[in-house]
Amino acid sequence: MLLTVGVVLIAALFVTGCQPHYQRCGTLPAGEVEQTHHKPAGCGYYWNFDPHAASIELEPKSDVNPVNTQHVLIATVRDEDGKPLHSRTVVWMLEGVGSIVEVDESGIRDARGYVMDNKRAVSHTNRGKHTFTRGNDDPSDDFTTTKGQSWLVITSPREGTSYITAYAPGIFNWDDHKAFAVKHWMDVEAEFPVDAENEVGEPHQFTTRVTRASDGSPLQGYDVVYRVRSGPEGGFDVAEGRTQTGPDGRA
Repeated sequence: MLLTVGVVLIAALFVTGCQPHYQRCGTLPAGEVEQTHHKPAGCGYYWNFDPHAASIELEPKSDVNPVNTQHVLIATVRDEDGKPLHSRTVVWMLEGVGSIVEVDESGIRDARGYVMDNKRAVSHTNRGKHTFTRGNDDPSDDFTTTKGQSWLVITSPREGTSYITAYAPGIFNWDDHKAFAVKHWMDVEAEFPVDAENEVGEPHQFTTRVTRASDGSPLQGYDVVYRVRSGPEGGFDVAEGRTQTGPDGRA
């Protein structure tokens, strides 16, 4: 009888203990970070202990972002047939400028990911699909992961290049157990022209503004090139649609 009562109380705790309210959810402990070895002990270290894990991918492979913004990288671990594998460890390493902000901490107990420092982190590939919102009003920056994927977030307050390595220790072949990506950070941000409608034959002025991402000050001397990608033929009043930002950062 006592065992039955105890089970009921525990079940009630998990059902009622995480209501949609921060303070209530926050009462559940996050747990201690437990850094463990990524490969088995003893002779298992020298064997192919995960024969199904065959490759790892990292996207995007190359990108450019303004400084002081955040960038998401997604790693995928696959088997020999190209199918995604869940519950596989991914070790993240960052060189160059920038820092690791967050890593995929989904999972339970020692299967949860964790950040070791601003240059190293560990996570595990997911069992299913998850969509992540940044907590703002812009749905365009949300991202989604599916089975066999895990993610990392990096940022940089200064210009330069970040070099990211995603390592899957379960992949036995040394030629295939790493994936690489490069992130370029620039203290530049562009505000592009908004959509507009005009009558046929009526000229329209496009304005692009280029500023520093760090403080919003205008940047002069940046080339801006306009091109007609589709639709009716159109022309520009400057050669090849090329112009340059002035003292106010506009072109």
